[in-house]
Amino acid sequence: MTVEDVHWIYPVELPLPRRQRSDTARASRVAPSAALESEAIVDVDGNVLGHHEGAALYTIGQRKGLGIAAPEPLYVLGSNVERREVIVGHSTDLFSSTLTVEDVHWIYPVELPLRAEAKIRYSPRVARCTVRSINNRIAIEFDEPQRAITGGQSIVFYDNEVVLGGGKITVDAFTTNG
Repeated sequence: MTVEDVHWIYPVELPLPRRQRSDTARASRVAPSAALESEAIVDVDGNVLGHHEGAALYTIGQRKGLGIAAPEPLYVLGSNVERREVIVGHSTDLFSSTLTVEDVHWIYPVELPLRAEAKIRYSPRVARCTVRSINNRIAIEFDEPQRAITGGQSIVFYDNEVVLGGGKITVDAFTTNG
């Protein structure tokens, strides 16, 4: 099965009205009520930089709409759900070379470890990686760091144009439950 086959089987064209980015971010995830309660925006060291309207209203990599001033641009890196904090940092903090995947479904039988290409998010760019099984989990190590890897998003594995399978990214580096 190729990428074109998948697009032919699952054509998606939704007539959604154009909205402002903040409305899109709000509609893009369903959050527990605690994630909508206001609390602190903190840097990676835990210093309070400001306050937010609810952690669920912010997306990994978001720069605009944070309502805080800093000498350099700051980006959302993740959140601490239990403490209702949004964690921000510099652009370089958004890059990671590793991630873990759950709910993996292989279209073709594969032997791990496996060298493959992977695509995260909507980007047309694929990235070379090594896929391994570690402690009953699938671990991915990219040849080059990837920007804004986000838990809950999909990852798809390819061998050139052939789709091998995919799964769900388990968690982003700066998001915790405690």
